[in-house]
Amino acid sequence: MPIGSLDGDGTISVSAFEAIVPSQELFFRGVRIGVEADAEYGPRGIYTLGADSAEAFVHSLDQLAAEKIDTTRFLQCELEVTAEEVSAVVFNAPNGKVSAAVKVDGVTCYLRRVRTRSRS
Repeated sequence: MPIGSLDGDGTISVSAFEAIVPSQELFFRGVRIGVEADAEYGPRGIYTLGADSAEAFVHSLDQLAAEKIDTTRFLQCELEVTAEEVSAVVFNAPNGKVSAAVKVDGVTCYLRRVRTRSRS
């Protein structure tokens, strides 16, 4: 079930995921995160985090959002959170603006110009 997406220099999509295999008594819930480096031609990375890992990752993202980049000691600074094959980094660019990137399974989407879009 699609949850939403972000457009930057590519697209990040998030959806809920559930898999059930009754014959083997397997049950899995998680969050599937997809990254396309360029919506038309770029590579695509997809990774599914289990419910516990996804919850911990969201908590880390909340903490990341509360942090402030401080350039008093160094001109450039990066703050990163990672869960398995998914990472998010916030950094300041040489022009002083703060940017972010999300990397999934080796594919990165930069969020310089972010537009949110929700799916119904």
